[in-house]
Amino acid sequence: MEYPDRSIAINTNPDRFRGAALDPSKEKILMMGDSYTFGVYVEDHETYPAVLDTLLSRLTNKYQVVNAGYTDGWETDQHYV
Repeated sequence: MEYPDRSIAINTNPDRFRGAALDPSKEKILMMGDSYTFGVYVEDHETYPAVLDTLLSRLTNKYQVVNAGYTDGWETDQHYV
């Protein structure tokens, strides 16, 4: 995806979530949302789910934050309906 004067690489894991592959040894915290959650126009490590994952990993190695954001133009309530 492109932003003026900046090119962003979007990486998804084998489970089709943005970020690192799921670690079966950790409990998951699922972050659902729209393009703000997905992190349009920012690097993988700059998304707010990735920042939360980094902060949690400093406290405990028990959890993994999963970025389940999407960028299809719909909001969470619209997907629910």
